[in-house]
Parts: sequence; C-alpha cells; structure tokens
Amino acid sequence: MITDKNAVDILYQNNEIATDSIVKKPVLSYYRTLNLEELSMYAPAWFIEIESSTDTQTKRVDAIMGLF
Repeated sequence: MITDKNAVDILYQNNEIATDSIVKKPVLSYYRTLNLEELSMYAPAWFIEIESSTDTQTKRVDAIMGLF
C-alpha cells in the first residue's frame, strides 16, 4: 500500500495539484469498486483535499495501485 506522501506526489507529478495550492491532510478510506445486487467490493484509497485560490477539490488516489 502506498503512503499518503506517495499519493500527494502522484497527484503533483501528474499536474493535478497547482503550485500555489494548499494540500490538506490525506485521509485513508475506501471506495466502492463493484456494486452488484447482493455484493459490493471496496478498495482502499487516499482522499486528498486540495484548496486553490478559486475552489476546493477532493482527489482520490487508489492506495494499492497508485492510480487517480
């Protein structure tokens, strides 16, 4: 599993975080990857709140694969 720092680095290296943004503390949680009638599957993810001069966004980075 990747660390919260790795998740922020991945977003920054892929130009998802502007240089003048404020990055809030990442939160490790889960997101639904599969939703069937009687079955749901979840995967761990880092949720990172990014505050810029114009808005605030929350980005999700898969904590296993490092994909956003």
